[in-house]
Amino acid sequence: MERKIIFLGAGASIPFYNPRLSTKYITDAIKDKDKWSEIVSRYTSLMGPSNIIQVDAVVETIESICKLFPNVNFEQIIEFLDKLTSYSFDPTSDTTTFHILLRFFKVHYPSIGFHTWDNVPFLVRQLISEVILDLQTNHKSSDYDTYIQLFQDFLKNVSKDSELNIVTLNYDDTIYQATHGLGFKDGFINGRFDFKEYIGANKVLSFPHGHIRFTLDGEGILYNPNSLEASYLRLKNIASHSREKTEYLISSSFAYNFNTFIATGQQKDSTFDINPYAAYFQKFAHDGLVSDTVYIIGYSFSDPHFNRMLLNFLSIKQTNKIIIVDYLDRDIDLMNEMSDGSGMIDTDNFIYRLWRYLKDTSPLSFSGDKYEFQSGVDNLNSTGFGEIFERIFLYKKGFDSFLQEYNALVH
Repeated sequence: MERKIIFLGAGASIPFYNPRLSTKYITDAIKDKDKWSEIVSRYTSLMGPSNIIQVDAVVETIESICKLFPNVNFEQIIEFLDKLTSYSFDPTSDTTTFHILLRFFKVHYPSIGFHTWDNVPFLVRQLISEVILDLQTNHKSSDYDTYIQLFQDFLKNVSKDSELNIVTLNYDDTIYQATHGLGFKDGFINGRFDFKEYIGANKVLSFPHGHIRFTLDGEGILYNPNSLEASYLRLKNIASHSREKTEYLISSSFAYNFNTFIATGQQKDSTFDINPYAAYFQKFAHDGLVSDTVYIIGYSFSDPHFNRMLLNFLSIKQTNKIIIVDYLDRDIDLMNEMSDGSGMIDTDNFIYRLWRYLKDTSPLSFSGDKYEFQSGVDNLNSTGFGEIFERIFLYKKGFDSFLQEYNALVH
């Protein structure tokens, strides 16, 4: 039986929400003082006045980061907040090397002031989940139901007579709706993860960066089938004194790790120490060795731990292929694609990123005065789909158009 992987990044959410669920949208949300004031108010009402978080200090810190680094994204901001919060914990006898260094250099941030930072990393993740919930509830695109159906038809066709692992880095509910009734397993039984249930299934959903339906309590990761209910309980139980208490950090050898119900920032690796994240990563690594085709939809190649797996996938068999779905509103010219016009490499260029992260098996080589795969690129420019590098195919008209064209073709 053929085995396939579908790998979903942020771009896979584009057809479903208006405004678009994007990196910029989430970045703008966590910079919003009003959103911070509202969520901190709810947090304080639960925890009591002794757990004051000074909103002005948090927002000032974020604004300072953005001023220093104008192109910063929400994951980079969260990375800073995580490390800053790590420093606020009282040093103990088992403090990590990271904390020892911070103490030795007397690291501080001059505008922080005296206030509680312990739950700032949890609250910024909770804020992100509530922004996504607001989109799901109030800002679905006018064609939402149509694209959910197209998405489901696509998954039904891809998984026919095949084993399929859908790996999504997105936190929203779209994938649950698109896979409804198709027999996919996420490994949860009665709210708790069952490794055998997940690892033995032929069709699985994997959430290696977490999901808004998840929370962490004294029993481990808890799954709630209703994302609104999960969000409510996650914040409510932060004040609990029972096993239901929401936990907000995971022990780590490097520093405190706050990636519990969703994983973000730039230090996600230690999340893979616990299930279900360990199982998701293990399954992806295994399937990358035995699959024939990987569909990559709306992924920016920003996670090295997955990029290496994709590169290894291409190395296993010469028949393995990757099909990338994204949106580029221009023609592609491999002769000049890597330059920013001044002779320098444009590291933000999507084609450059493809070449950079998959280059070990897809080298650029000249054939006369053209690149080896220029004919495939010519086809890509004329039809929207072509082989851009060896065994790497690109559909450049966006996920919405891809769903329409794919389903029309198979029908």
